Amino acid sequence: MFVGIAKFVGGVLILVVVIFGAYLAWAAWEAWQVRSFCAAVKPGTPISSLPEIASAHGVNRRYVKSQGHFVQTEGRWFLFVPIAATIGESGCKITHDGKFVLSARM
Repeated sequence: MFVGIAKFVGGVLILVVVIFGAYLAWAAWEAWQVRSFCAAVKPGTPISSLPEIASAHGVNRRYVKSQGHFVQTEGRWFLFVPIAATIGESGCKITHDGKFVLSARM
């Protein structure tokens, strides 16, 4: 009976380690994609080309399909492309004037 319990607990632990490892790998891959996307978005890049750049880097286009949010105090538009694995805690912040990128940074 003890051997059966030990095998079950061992199997559960292995499953937890595999799931956690898969999550870490996915998070690292997604972070790399967003970082490479952000590096490709240079000041002067037309906003209309952001969806194609996102696709080229494996980033979901839905984050860059709209203009984003207008920040009236700054007089600029703001887009945020999150790293989903971080639940939106980090990502690429893009500011633009409605036509061209002003800055993009992680």
